[in-house]
Amino acid sequence: MKYLPALAAVCLLIVPSVVLAQQITPNPNLSGHEIWVETPHITNDTSFVNNGMINITSSGTLTNNSTMRNSNQGYVLNDGHLNNKATLGNYEGSTLYNKSTFENLPGATLTNEGNIENSRYMVNRGTLNNTGVWVNGLLTGGKLNTFGRLINAGTLTNTGKVTITQENSTGWTLANI
Repeated sequence: MKYLPALAAVCLLIVPSVVLAQQITPNPNLSGHEIWVETPHITNDTSFVNNGMINITSSGTLTNNSTMRNSNQGYVLNDGHLNNKATLGNYEGSTLYNKSTFENLPGATLTNEGNIENSRYMVNRGTLNNTGVWVNGLLTGGKLNTFGRLINAGTLTNTGKVTITQENSTGWTLANI
């Protein structure tokens, strides 16, 4: 019995550690509240509503495995890695600003009725619906502005406005493959 604590310590050192993902909280994220994603393995595994700000830092990864709504002036700032594996809605009045890597994975759906600003790398392998909301002849949403790289390897439907800005020296492009 005197060797049991030593055996337990050896087992902990030999068995590889398992990193479990943490659920993003609070849900809903209220207007004026900020959620900081500063480590990898943060997930959304339940229906989630963002009315505030989600800031994904350069060392952070947020993976949406369920239904995530960015609505009511919600703001998502991605300086890290954002993965959509399910349904992500960016609704009128909301902004998703990608300054690093955003991936809409196979089988996933991204619906934009708000504003998406992409200044780095955005890849669509699922379905991207850029849906404009027209009010009295004016487009009030569905604005997708890219001055980074936008790669479409899935389905991209546009009834809104897509603006692609070609940088003089960087050669940013829209690739539809």
